Amino acid sequence: MNLLSAARPLLPDLQRIAAETSYEQKGILFSEMLFLGACLDGKKPARIIESGRARGQSTHVLALMFPDTEIASIEYDDKSPDCPIAAQRLAPFKNVKLLFGDSTKLIPEMLREGDVVLIDGPKHFRAIRLALELVATGKPAAVFIHDVDRSVPERHYLDKSVPGLVYSDDEAFVQEFRGLDDKCWPVGGANDTAWEPYQFGVDGLRSYGPTMGCMRRGEVRVGLGARLGLEIASLKHRLGKSVAKRVK
Repeated sequence: MNLLSAARPLLPDLQRIAAETSYEQKGILFSEMLFLGACLDGKKPARIIESGRARGQSTHVLALMFPDTEIASIEYDDKSPDCPIAAQRLAPFKNVKLLFGDSTKLIPEMLREGDVVLIDGPKHFRAIRLALELVATGKPAAVFIHDVDRSVPERHYLDKSVPGLVYSDDEAFVQEFRGLDDKCWPVGGANDTAWEPYQFGVDGLRSYGPTMGCMRRGEVRVGLGARLGLEIASLKHRLGKSVAKRVK
């Protein structure tokens, strides 16, 4: 797939959406949503399952990008103060269904042939484990994972054990389409809540933004080695965090 060629025809629509849509800070970036559309290569999926709704930033953009597509959006915590904000924001969209529950259980049960899945919760290795489980069924046309920038251990694992992924931090993609995100960065100096192209909080990022990864059907294979590698990487990460706490 030529990512840039697939994205360019979608750019005018995303520019319009970005101009007309308010942005919830730390939500999925507009350029990342362009990346999602490009990875689908112009195809309109019958259904998109989104896991991790928060205030509905990505849900809102998906509803505008795919007005004829059913969007099933799952949020784990129905008591979250974000829930009424998302519900109000998404109320005008008849193609959006708001669900609650554990995505690691719900999505495997509801998954159908040709579905597109966007995982933005659970996070970290739990998200990778869910993605690999879904890909192994052969059903989804594509599975997207958010928050896999080059700094995190999950990305290190994916680069080593699951070849074939495409990422929104592709340098050519970023250079051409980063202008979509101009309204996403707050004005102000760096502090513990800073949110800038290469910064999250006080930490620098090697990637542009939180980063979205895409596993497309036929391009990513999930073998026994990848599954074992996931458990080993996850265990090492947990042990490392435990040691770090004891040192403190």
